[in-house]
Amino acid sequence: MKKASFWRLAAAYVVDVVLSRLTSLGGVIIVCIWIDHHPYFVNTDGGWGILLVAATMFTFEVLYFAVLDSLFGGALGKRLFRLQVVEKADNKKSFCKMFGSYFADFLLLKPCLAPVGIYFAYQGVFSHYPRGNNLMFVLGFIIPVCLESLYFAVCETCFGCSLGKAIFKFRVCAKKEL
Repeated sequence: MKKASFWRLAAAYVVDVVLSRLTSLGGVIIVCIWIDHHPYFVNTDGGWGILLVAATMFTFEVLYFAVLDSLFGGALGKRLFRLQVVEKADNKKSFCKMFGSYFADFLLLKPCLAPVGIYFAYQGVFSHYPRGNNLMFVLGFIIPVCLESLYFAVCETCFGCSLGKAIFKFRVCAKKEL
């Protein structure tokens, strides 16, 4: 299989990360509606509602990649840029292995990227400048998306795969031209 170029990987992961965030936003809306009807999660000092929203975002993002990569050989961004996820041993990709692969990657990434998004969102809420609010919210979305996409593109260009894909023996490569 042909190795994918850095720019194709980066562009594919930007599309995939944005779509996974939008997917997780749908899950968060459902959880927020559920939390609204269960005031226990809002009125406690433990912040269970925030923890539930964060877990939902994490789960939906991992599911986006795991489901599409295991069923179709690549999520929408990878398919758009003619890339595919293959197993190094050429065995059939299972959902459980794909889920574990992305779970490991996101478990590594999210603690590093969450403070960046939280910082910009916090600055957006408490900014004294009217236009600063919008800019900070946008930066709170764009910067983590770019960093996450960069992680995947750099790892797969330099090392052949990301950490999670190395554990489960997957890699991303360019599709053969017909």
